[in-house]
Amino acid sequence: MRIFLVLAILAVLVLAVSPLAWGAAVRLPSGVVEGPIVVEGPAIIMGNGTVVDGHNGTAVLVIRNARGVRIVGVTLVNSGRTDMASCIYVENSTDVEIVGVHTERCLYPIVISNSRNVVVRDSTVESFREVPVFGPSAFGGELPLHALTQFFQGHGVYVWYSFNVTIRNNTVSNTLDGVYCDHAYNLSIVGNRLVGGTRYAVHLMYCGNVTLAGNTLSRFVAGLVSMYSRGVRAVGNHFHGFKSVAGTAVVLFESDHVDVTRNLITDSFTGVEVLRTPYTDVGRATVRNNTIAYNFIGIKLDETSRVKVMYNNIVENVVQVHARSRLAAEFRGNYWGGARAVAIRRTIFDWAVESTPAFSIIRASPSYTLLKTALSQAMPGAVVKVDEVPALRPIPMPVAHSASEEPLLPLALATAVLAALLAALWRLSR
Repeated sequence: MRIFLVLAILAVLVLAVSPLAWGAAVRLPSGVVEGPIVVEGPAIIMGNGTVVDGHNGTAVLVIRNARGVRIVGVTLVNSGRTDMASCIYVENSTDVEIVGVHTERCLYPIVISNSRNVVVRDSTVESFREVPVFGPSAFGGELPLHALTQFFQGHGVYVWYSFNVTIRNNTVSNTLDGVYCDHAYNLSIVGNRLVGGTRYAVHLMYCGNVTLAGNTLSRFVAGLVSMYSRGVRAVGNHFHGFKSVAGTAVVLFESDHVDVTRNLITDSFTGVEVLRTPYTDVGRATVRNNTIAYNFIGIKLDETSRVKVMYNNIVENVVQVHARSRLAAEFRGNYWGGARAVAIRRTIFDWAVESTPAFSIIRASPSYTLLKTALSQAMPGAVVKVDEVPALRPIPMPVAHSASEEPLLPLALATAVLAALLAALWRLSR
């Protein structure tokens, strides 16, 4: 009987913390529903071909001071265009799940502020596709200005001072940053398509313990930009199509304990750029087991970054490594196309481009390779780093990272199993 009582107490506790158990289900009608909708308690809100129209207000759907909220299958449109106007605004809330929603024509599609245990999955997230501003045309009349400036689009998922946030299996486009993380911790970005925006696909500022796994990132100015962050792991992603002169697939800036592993990094102006990383003496940074190919610059390093570049395929980049006068980085065991001895040099052409920033525009010219090759033959420059044991064959790419379990578990299933166990014990006790 004591066992029965203990299990009964556990069942009550599971029911008490389960958002699915104590959230009332509300099925919205089909068609257009007037917004805003404000949720301040546990609830399950389900769409039925429902479009919630915010009519250019502050937010279309607000979840505030709530615990145990699930939003399923709802389309949200038309927030305002100023401040933090958003489609979904989650504030001071816990155990929130946003599933299968579609956002459109909202400045900030999804904002998560000071909240815990939030999941955004299987959704389509976008801000404004066009800028609602018209300017005079030289040919007469007005010319519509499309997304030429970042200030008319907000971040797809904006995470501010929140914990245990999972962003999974979503498509994010037409935004400023696809995912923007500011002073947030335990962030999992898994299996998403971040495929077009005006700045960065994933932007980390002062964040800790971040996993970026199994995503496709393309057609932003930059892919992953980690700034002042710690514990960042990028594994099994495909970065491609960052083609502007400033386009960079992976940027590591003053970050610590960073691992860039098993990624495919292609078709960009710069593949990987590392600046003052690791930032502290006890920090570390590794670029390992990636394929970095068909970029204009494969890897770009500053003089102080002690990053370890190991066992990568670094091939078919116009400039394999952008070298400075000295490099603190370590190169070991990379495949460079079969070369038995690899010396990274800094040529007079590199010096000219670095010392005169305006001259860097020549890098986008078809004549760049010809000029660099000709000058390198005449003046090969100084060796600044050597890969001591280069691989002679391509390094196999391991299987991409599989999606991890979501932190918000289906507690209702656990409750059902526990209830069945209690029933069996009750029969045995009699």
